[in-house]
Amino acid sequence: FMAKSRDREIYLQSGIRAVQTTPLISRSGRLLGMLSTHWRKPHEPTESDLRSMDVLARQAADLIDRSQVEEKLFFLNEILEQRVIERTELAEARAKKLQALAVELIEAEERERRQFAHLLHDDLQQMLAAARMQLQSAPNFTNEPLLK
Repeated sequence: FMAKSRDREIYLQSGIRAVQTTPLISRSGRLLGMLSTHWRKPHEPTESDLRSMDVLARQAADLIDRSQVEEKLFFLNEILEQRVIERTELAEARAKKLQALAVELIEAEERERRQFAHLLHDDLQQMLAAARMQLQSAPNFTNEPLLK
């Protein structure tokens, strides 16, 4: 497959005469890369060499996969921390707004209570005065209490 390829020309120029490549595959089956061994002389690896390369490839794949998972976990943790900060700021802003609205509501209730009391006091005072005047102008009115 390498005959007349640019890779073959580069290998030969570099003094490489034999190459053995083992794919690095995660345990989930995802291709992570390749582990290549180069020799300066024509070489055919033994079964023992191939088994050793497979063990090294498995260890390398596990390390790469773990490193990628840790990197993703770190990245997701950063995103999560940023979201926690944003949501905390939002919750604090809403709490302040709610507190301001609660103060405003209490002040409005107090104003209404004072206004209501004032209206009741003034109107009731006038009504009582008017009732007294009507009673006084009525025939047979005495200034004595009705109940003894």
